[in-house]
Amino acid sequence: MSTPDYDHERFLRYRGYNPKFYRRAMEKHRRAEAVAKARADAAKAAEAQRKREAFEHAMAEQEADRAKEAGLALSSIKPGSKTPAREIVAHVAALHGIPVAEIIGDSRKKDVVAARHAAIRAIRVHRPDLSFAQIGKAVNRDHTTIISSLKRTAALSEVEG
Repeated sequence: MSTPDYDHERFLRYRGYNPKFYRRAMEKHRRAEAVAKARADAAKAAEAQRKREAFEHAMAEQEADRAKEAGLALSSIKPGSKTPAREIVAHVAALHGIPVAEIIGDSRKKDVVAARHAAIRAIRVHRPDLSFAQIGKAVNRDHTTIISSLKRTAALSEVEG
């Protein structure tokens, strides 16, 4: 049993519609649906971006709080004193509850990285006589990593303060 070819325009004429008008109306409807879908997608993307930024801001605040706490805990060490850098790292590690081996190690977990940044900042504050390379040796990092870490913690403290 074969079906005859379906002529939509003839059907519309039979129903009393002008096929050209119907085609234009349907095209307009499709465009409106596409615009509405694009707006909905843009709204979803904007909401996701807002959530991501809020999360990143909260994480930055936590990291800044940890850095501030590290500064308070290390207040017993006088800036300019000859306290060994490894001892400062040990203070920061104890404050963060992370083993010194992890701070010196190659872990990239957020809490370990935050503690490492705090340790680097603390060494720089309490031992300004040490070069970036010497600080790097204390935390098993390259001097460029030390510079980057100090820039990050400085940026966080600017946002905080």
